[in-house]
Amino acid sequence: MLRFRQLIVRKAQQFKDDERGVGSTFAIFMAIICIGIGGLAIDVSNAWQMRQRLQTTADVAAHAGALMIVYPDSSGVKTTVSEALAVAEINMPVSRFQNVLTSSDIIVGRWNMATHQMTVSNLLPPNAVEVVTRLDDTNSNPLGTFFLRLMGFSHWQISTRAVAMVSGRDCFTDGFIAGGWVWMSSKNVFEN
Repeated sequence: MLRFRQLIVRKAQQFKDDERGVGSTFAIFMAIICIGIGGLAIDVSNAWQMRQRLQTTADVAAHAGALMIVYPDSSGVKTTVSEALAVAEINMPVSRFQNVLTSSDIIVGRWNMATHQMTVSNLLPPNAVEVVTRLDDTNSNPLGTFFLRLMGFSHWQISTRAVAMVSGRDCFTDGFIAGGWVWMSSKNVFEN
């Protein structure tokens, strides 16, 4: 029994002192770290780029809907919601991105500047359009990852929001419209 114990101790000592294969172990460990860092670089920048694209789509869709409030379609074919959906389809086609905007994510109503809330009312005419674009589980189209999938992170949940409000000033169809100053460097004269 003593001889067997000495043999075990000697083999354990030899295993501890043997450095063969350390380079392979180190290379595997470094490969995992590189994949993780590369995944962060590629997947995070892709998610950021897609979020910017979603925000742009939300902005133009809300703006298109707001224009339909100001200039409604006389034939009644185009509505505020249909126009917002059409513009979103142009920016992020369903064939490539699936549905980033659905009609349930478009709210037409009255925007309260003080509370930053949308109120839907049949008593007052609408003055704003709120749009939420999504690449998430709500629309069953989360943004998949590339390298981070190897680390166990399979997708991103991204959504953006935009509100376009119509100003109801008296001179909305005449002259310059601005939220502040209009500075003109020429010496033009404007009359009624």
